[in-house]
Amino acid sequence: MAPTSQPIIFTVHDNLGPGQIAEQVTLLIDGTIVGTLNVSSEQPSATLTVKVPEAGRYSWSAEAQAIFAAPQGQTFTHTGVGPASARASSP
Repeated sequence: MAPTSQPIIFTVHDNLGPGQIAEQVTLLIDGTIVGTLNVSSEQPSATLTVKVPEAGRYSWSAEAQAIFAAPQGQTFTHTGVGPASARASSP
């Protein structure tokens, strides 16, 4: 009998970085939004639990928008996207 595929569950963490006022990160796996992490001075860390259907290689990307403090009380926003791939496996 062939082994059945088991879902893989993992967590993604985000913390407010130096100089950041707030950040929103949307995580996509194989082109599908699986969740969003929001951090700010009121909530400086966030965790997202993600489940993929089985062990294997998945493409992922993080789309982030962060607000930073600038001199004289001003702020600026930085937006970025980071694609990659990862292998999900059970321990």
